[in-house]
Amino acid sequence: EDGQWQARLTPASATAQSSSEGRSGEVSPVASKSTELPSPTAPSVLRGISSVVVANGFGSTIGQTHGLQVIETQSTRQENAIGLVCNLKRSNGSAERNLRSFSMAAQFYMSLFARLNACTGAELENMVYTKGQESHYFVMTPTHRCLVDAGVIIDRSYRPMIAPENIDRDKLDLFIRRVTRFQFKDGEPAVLDAVTEDLKPGEYEVQYADSGPRLFDFSRMRRHVEGLAFV
Repeated sequence: EDGQWQARLTPASATAQSSSEGRSGEVSPVASKSTELPSPTAPSVLRGISSVVVANGFGSTIGQTHGLQVIETQSTRQENAIGLVCNLKRSNGSAERNLRSFSMAAQFYMSLFARLNACTGAELENMVYTKGQESHYFVMTPTHRCLVDAGVIIDRSYRPMIAPENIDRDKLDLFIRRVTRFQFKDGEPAVLDAVTEDLKPGEYEVQYADSGPRLFDFSRMRRHVEGLAFV
């Protein structure tokens, strides 16, 4: 238009994201208690642009529409490459103040992770916890075996194994709550216990800060052959 580049903005496709990123449930927007938007509404068209930085996830097709080739490689065995992400809603109470972010791997904390497995049934390779401003963020790598034993994966022979229809969402919720109720650090309460202690009158259960826990498969790496292109 008028010799200038322009980009058209469209809503993200939840279905495409779910299949590409191995999510265990549909991606849905988080309801806000306020009717006021946190920022201005995005325009439908951006005019006069000179460059585009693509960072919209594994399901992105922007590069392909402009001639960028995408390759996918198998990096590890699929059954050993399952990730689980969840965000618990902050209660902003006094018990939460005692919590500190941490990152742990089973190879360095063998007895702790063995005790975690015995207490919760969760066999994890690692665990990362970050206390953010809006949520308690967890990312962990459970084995497919413990997810099958917990009933999270309905049919172990189903492919892809963590397809949404093969995940029991209720069992996944229980799995998350067992893990987040485990005390990983001496001198600090378990995250779920701390948040539960801070619940306000009338609140009976800690909620998720988003649409709920998500499983993803990182056994394959998908990337563009070229990271930069001039069109």
